[in-house]
Amino acid sequence: MLTTPPRRRRFRLAGPAPALRRYLQARGRFTLEPAQVNDRWMWARRPRRSAPRRRPVVVLVAGLGLSGRYLLPVADELAGRVPVWVPDLPGFGRSDAPPGMLDMAGLADAVIDWMDAVALDRVALVGNSMGCQIVVEAAARHPARISHVVLEGPTMDAAARTVPAHAWRVFLDAFREPLSLGPLQVLDWLGTGPRRLVATTRSAFAHTVEDQLPRVGCPALVVRGSRDAIVPQRWAEQVAAGLPYGRLQVVPGGSHAMTYSNPRMLADIVEAFVTEPDG
Repeated sequence: MLTTPPRRRRFRLAGPAPALRRYLQARGRFTLEPAQVNDRWMWARRPRRSAPRRRPVVVLVAGLGLSGRYLLPVADELAGRVPVWVPDLPGFGRSDAPPGMLDMAGLADAVIDWMDAVALDRVALVGNSMGCQIVVEAAARHPARISHVVLEGPTMDAAARTVPAHAWRVFLDAFREPLSLGPLQVLDWLGTGPRRLVATTRSAFAHTVEDQLPRVGCPALVVRGSRDAIVPQRWAEQVAAGLPYGRLQVVPGGSHAMTYSNPRMLADIVEAFVTEPDG
């Protein structure tokens, strides 16, 4: 016989999904800092907590038409281990738009100009997606300024440099990313605007990154998630083979944007690579 009435179940709203929760927490741990670059303002995110000064400085470079917001989860994991910066490139995010449309080389030069403005002499560059093309250009054009490069999900695959082929891969990969990533990307693309987004997309397709890989003279690591629908294993191997000091690391279960979906594992990989004794 029941002596006390059963407890009524209370309805509780579910908290944010893990990826969104990580992003929201990371966002509060960074501050935005402006720098005047070529008579315009570029903004960058920097962690509020300090990191060992002797460690290499890591600069994260975002993908097509995006701000650095979706890079904050991996930046947060790296903060406290290495000094880290997350700039918004010209025309994207909070940074002022340049007078014209910048191609991959122009965006790479903008990274170096921003480094000058914030007094960064030599850094390790970590790119995601199209950000890898910018990283390769920066390392090829300014070798004295780049100590290491990490290419996570590098584009553009030479076998899929058409809008329909690439769009199909992006569509497939969307189902392998956290749901919260999509709205962040869409908001950034809306802020970028259709004209600049289309022009940058055309520039990314026209950029034959494989021709620039032999000019990267620093240690280079290609990182591919095994579930990345945009970057097939064949292309990741081709990119790594084209780098004079390159190698490939495949992350089981990883997607295209591990900067957002699997930040801790990616941060572990980046830290180990940029701080290893043999560099």
